[in-house]
Amino acid sequence: MSMIGTKIPSEIKDYSLDWSKDIGNDVIINNSNSVWTVSPADMTITQGTLASNSTLTTVWLSGGSVGTVYYVRNTIITTSGRNLSKVFRVLVVDNNFL
Repeated sequence: MSMIGTKIPSEIKDYSLDWSKDIGNDVIINNSNSVWTVSPADMTITQGTLASNSTLTTVWLSGGSVGTVYYVRNTIITTSGRNLSKVFRVLVVDNNFL
């Protein structure tokens, strides 16, 4: 599991996962076959639109508490019935300095 980045509470930031290496020529049918969850639950998640016959999923994250590491999980089901999950971490900070 990797730390994918940081965000500040006021940002609404998108994160995408590319499933192509995991599923090959298989595809995720539609948004109902891609489910996002976040823990702890005080961060808001909005699922992005999944293109038809896609291998790329997107979520928009907003809010969160400074100093908290959030675990974001995406679970997918493919046309051939694969049920797979990936998890990444996002740290909420008070400033995004370069």
